[in-house]
Parts: sequence; C-alpha cells; structure tokens
Amino acid sequence: MIEKLRGERQDQRLVNITITDEGRKIYKKVNRDITEWEEHRQSTAVPTLGRSFLGQQ
Repeated sequence: MIEKLRGERQDQRLVNITITDEGRKIYKKVNRDITEWEEHRQSTAVPTLGRSFLGQQ
C-alpha cells in the first residue's frame, strides 16, 4: 500500500514514502465508509440539553 524509496547516493538517510495505487483505492473506500458512517451517526443522534443540563448559562 506504500512504497519506500531511498534517497540519492549523496544522502541515503533520506527516505521518500508514497502511497501506491492499491493504497489509494483502499484509502478512498475507507474514507467513503467513514463519511457514510458519520453522516448516519449525525442523522440519528439524540439532541442533548447542552449547557443548561449542567446548570450553566
């Protein structure tokens, strides 16, 4: 899902990390699933009483 490439010969301490095409596909699916779940959660949430519940104004 990720690709790790060493830097140039001059400085091999440098490491470049990139996401692969497979990683992008998985990220998009997971992100879509999380967004759908969050929208569902918000649409079914029970309203709270807010600060007045705690006796604050």
